[in-house]
Amino acid sequence: MCSSANEHALTCRIKHVDYRITDIDRTIEFYQKVFGMKLLRRLDIEELRISLLFVGYGDIETNVVLEFYYSWDAKELEHGNAFQHICIGSNDIHRTFALAVQCGAVAISKPYKPTYADVEIAWILDPDGYKIELMQD
Repeated sequence: MCSSANEHALTCRIKHVDYRITDIDRTIEFYQKVFGMKLLRRLDIEELRISLLFVGYGDIETNVVLEFYYSWDAKELEHGNAFQHICIGSNDIHRTFALAVQCGAVAISKPYKPTYADVEIAWILDPDGYKIELMQD
């Protein structure tokens, strides 16, 4: 039988979520302008011909961040059917939605209040086609 992390006094946390991208500048500009994230770290690894970019709202060591994986030989990405979405909270979902679309996002649904929740949400695709749920904070 599998024991739990609590039984072993382990402390775990999510450190980052990684996405493959096709255009570094476009991706960084989108996440900075639309969501106010900062580029926290960039690693260009010549022997692997990749760049890793970490963006988020605070220190990499204590906050969950997004990691963007860029292959220098990048071609079109194929999105599988296993990934669902990330969710980003906003204090003004309507302005965030409009800004996202202005900065290259594809609108899936404008802000609305679903019957199953007591909060407004909206859906977009980022410039690489990843689904993002916007949620009113």
